Amino acid sequence: MMMVKKQEQVQQGTEKQSFSSKKKIKAVLSRERVLTDDKGEARSLYDQSRFGEPQEGKQVYSLVEACYLVEKKKIL
Repeated sequence: MMMVKKQEQVQQGTEKQSFSSKKKIKAVLSRERVLTDDKGEARSLYDQSRFGEPQEGKQVYSLVEACYLVEKKKIL
């Protein structure tokens, strides 16, 4: 039943992006970017959605990406 519903959503183009992370990711604003540690939830979010960019052991988000993720309650 769930598989059929998922297929219908995909066919109708209404499938929404979902994130499996339950914990909020702590982030730090640094000049024109937002940084988080590249482990656990932040890495999982990147693997699922490609938000951010891994650099030197951290996940780096643009301000627009960070605003969206704050709005969706994925980062603080």
